[in-house]
Amino acid sequence: MQKSESDYQKEIADKDETISKLRKYMMAYTLAIDELHGVEGAKKIKDLAKELLTTRVEDWTE
Repeated sequence: MQKSESDYQKEIADKDETISKLRKYMMAYTLAIDELHGVEGAKKIKDLAKELLTTRVEDWTE
């Protein structure tokens, strides 16, 4: 059975809502890291997170 256009629109709306919630969560997380560890500590944590994410993405694409 094929999905109707309204089904696709609902699915897209649900995904948009999820993305919006994730963005808010990440903003709050970033502010919390800055508050807890100061700007320099937060920068180190963000750099480490980027490095770990890069290696994970490389692992997933292989």
